[in-house]
Amino acid sequence: HDMAGWIDDVVDYVQRVRKTAVGGVLVVGTAYADIAAIAARVALADPAAPLLVQRQGVSLAGLRQQFLAASAQASKPTLFGVGGVWTGFDLHDPFNQDALTDLVILNLPFGMRGQSVAALVNRLEERSHYELASHALILFRQVVGRLVRTEQTPANRRIHLLDARLHHRPEWRGITAPIRRFLARYRQVVVG
Repeated sequence: HDMAGWIDDVVDYVQRVRKTAVGGVLVVGTAYADIAAIAARVALADPAAPLLVQRQGVSLAGLRQQFLAASAQASKPTLFGVGGVWTGFDLHDPFNQDALTDLVILNLPFGMRGQSVAALVNRLEERSHYELASHALILFRQVVGRLVRTEQTPANRRIHLLDARLHHRPEWRGITAPIRRFLARYRQVVVG
């Protein structure tokens, strides 16, 4: 029940982002099942929109080419991804600076090394959270780098962070501190 409500909220939010985005949208999560469910619902609401969904066995290079091709046609594509999309996945087009203008981060990348939430909680209880916080910050900075590349990046870029643990969960305050410090450099941060 909670998962269905969460998916409803995320689908609604992604739809609003897509309507107001200047260019393409990258939706990043930490689980294939999450992005598949969200993308399927977004596709039902807007069947004509160019949606790309990363799946196991799908080439990121192919998704990149499809995204940039759709962006070149001014069709504002939306790409849903996990894993490799967080690190080293480049959606920059030197001929179309607005190929990607919006980044939607579904959840913070804690425990993305193939761990379940239960394993993450056990690990947090067993040891210092420094290692997890450092790894999450590196991934977070890398994914934001898909959108904000230089100081000359146009001001129409938007980062949408939908993980409430960042500001609304006191028990996560310590582990999310590095990400909050990193986000402090941006003019406006809206956490959903």
